[in-house]
Amino acid sequence: MSLVDPSADIAENYGGVTVVTAEGKRVTGVRVNEDTFTVQLRKTDQAFALFDKAKTKEVIHETKSLMPAYTHLSAADLQNLIAYLSTLRGEQAVGAEANKAQGIH
Repeated sequence: MSLVDPSADIAENYGGVTVVTAEGKRVTGVRVNEDTFTVQLRKTDQAFALFDKAKTKEVIHETKSLMPAYTHLSAADLQNLIAYLSTLRGEQAVGAEANKAQGIH
């Protein structure tokens, strides 16, 4: 489950990247785009940043998820969190899931 162990299965679109600037500053975010010359990140504050690779010390592709693991939650709290998150999908998605559960596709 991604909430308990988010590093177990990181979707390609959510790969974490840390850029070390020429000044030594570390900027971490989710890779939005990367090519031979640049890397573009969406930082944790949701702002976008563009870096010229020739002007950076290092570009590190993280192997661990940027999402924290929720291993400290009790089973009941984890169930409550999942129930809450499922309400954020909206009624159309919830209705579709209910229909799917009943065998209606």
